[in-house]
Amino acid sequence: MSKKQYDEKQIIERGKSFQYAFTCAIVVNIIIYLLSDFIGIGFANGAIFLINIGLPIAIYTLSMIIKNGYDGVSNAGEKLNISALGGFGVALLIIFLPDIISGKKLLIDNAMITESAGALLISILTLVVVLVYWIKKHIEKKSENDE
Repeated sequence: MSKKQYDEKQIIERGKSFQYAFTCAIVVNIIIYLLSDFIGIGFANGAIFLINIGLPIAIYTLSMIIKNGYDGVSNAGEKLNISALGGFGVALLIIFLPDIISGKKLLIDNAMITESAGALLISILTLVVVLVYWIKKHIEKKSENDE
């Protein structure tokens, strides 16, 4: 990332977004620990991995989109990146959702959050991020056309 792609305000907002994501990662790990050790809800390793990686990335990306820090000044490649993220979310849904619907894979099995639950959460989060991005772009374009 070249600093010329983003103005000063965007760089500050991107830094704040990293802070939010880092804090989210810590909080998620604390919640997983509390649920596991004190309440007795277990987590499959795949679920922990997907939640620990996906949730902070979603928070980071949503924060950047909402605060206008995602698209650089040059706007090079961001639409392709967000579309690829959406493709990833759809791919996860295609892979996991049929087995969840048919009952072959469960979201919770023997008081344990399964990898399927983690994948479903991440696929939904990625699709929410993409939806927020395109809605924000549509609103910005509409407001530019109104001016």
